[in-house]
Amino acid sequence: MSAGESLVSLQEAFAAMLDDPAADAAITGHLLPAGPDAALQERLGLYRGNVRASRRAALASAYPVLAALVGDAYFDALALAYAR
Repeated sequence: MSAGESLVSLQEAFAAMLDDPAADAAITGHLLPAGPDAALQERLGLYRGNVRASRRAALASAYPVLAALVGDAYFDALALAYAR
């Protein structure tokens, strides 16, 4: 496997981790501190939450009327479905 292929697979694992907490195991060995550390899991969860909030904010600013019409909970679900 070349270095380019390794980077691509690492980036794919990271992108998968952003949407699926079950995919954390594929990436944790490559992050510092390595291993299934509770603090590392917490940081990944915080990062995942920030990414979701940023996606939702971007969609809400692009579609403010839709966000107002459907309400926060439904718009959150729409933003998550759109990201997937």
